[in-house]
Amino acid sequence: MRCRSTKGKHGINATPPVAEFLAGPVLNTLPQPVLVVDPATRVRLANEALHDLCNSSTQDVLGQPLSAVLTATDGTPGPAELVQECLRTHRMLSGECEVHLGGAGREKRIFAVQTRLLPVGAPVNDCWVVLYLEDVTHRLAEQQQLIRYQRRLQRLAVQLATVESRERRSIAAELHDRIGQVLSCVQIRLGVLRNASFEPHHRESLDRLYQTVNHCIDNARMLIDQVSTPVLYGLGLVDALESLARNLHDEYGLSVTVDDDGAPKPLSEDLLALVYQSISELLLNVVKHARTNRAHVALRRDGNALMVSISDPGVGFNVARAMQDDDTVTGFGLFGIRERFVALGGSFSADSRAGKGTRCSFTAPIREEQVSTGAAPPS
Repeated sequence: MRCRSTKGKHGINATPPVAEFLAGPVLNTLPQPVLVVDPATRVRLANEALHDLCNSSTQDVLGQPLSAVLTATDGTPGPAELVQECLRTHRMLSGECEVHLGGAGREKRIFAVQTRLLPVGAPVNDCWVVLYLEDVTHRLAEQQQLIRYQRRLQRLAVQLATVESRERRSIAAELHDRIGQVLSCVQIRLGVLRNASFEPHHRESLDRLYQTVNHCIDNARMLIDQVSTPVLYGLGLVDALESLARNLHDEYGLSVTVDDDGAPKPLSEDLLALVYQSISELLLNVVKHARTNRAHVALRRDGNALMVSISDPGVGFNVARAMQDDDTVTGFGLFGIRERFVALGGSFSADSRAGKGTRCSFTAPIREEQVSTGAAPPS
């Protein structure tokens, strides 16, 4: 269908009979603002909802260029451009336009605009365009507010994780200094007394007491490792992950291989703790849910990013449901991990299929100045 303007004895502004049909109660029954424009994008019809929106009368709108009634904000396409595209392509189009009502400098609104071709004349060789408007200004403002809240929550999640990590490290240091060292001193003195005692029953009592203290020392070390990971700050990420792999194998029978590309990966202490905790949590998910005894961790540097992947050949799971529900009872915690890394400028993704295993990957930003204080740069 070709669209062209009509010229009658009244010139280009001649109104086809269809206008009389659309005018009046038909358009006015529609609750949304509606405009009808000709191929020159001049307003031919407008309903009462449009007049109420623009605080205008029929004389103010009819015959006016569409760009004068709904003026696009600077540098953005407006309804007039949408009409021209509709006429050019002969397609029904839709889009969002930010406009000033009644001319530049006036009230600014955002509309969802839908266009429809309207054949007119006899034979049907002319067309106008009907525009249906929906004011989405408040909805978009609410969406922007929600986005701002989400970003604030992301930053808060990172801050909470950072504070938790620091507190854990502080508690671990206290346990080591105040309890671990005292128990070690007690064990040394018991050993001296046991060796110096000549009475058999004394030696037996001291042996049992010595083993009890030794057991307490082992438990204290395990507690320190659970609260924090001293090897992480002392030797680096790879050594800490290999230590974690040994613990997971001894406790759960999970065989974890750790592959590192050998490139330097300087991370701040806070980010180092976050990376380690996230890998630990994802490996515990393998233990709890994957029904496999194997997992693989890969570390590599790509420019200014640390790339980490954790994969397993297990039963898999529904990623979308896990990301949406993030049920802490099941222990997935994928949503929290993603939010923390996204807030830091990184990323997180999970790929899993039933019976095909799972691969979780995340990136963390690397900055050369972020070398952990008091420790060698983690590899």
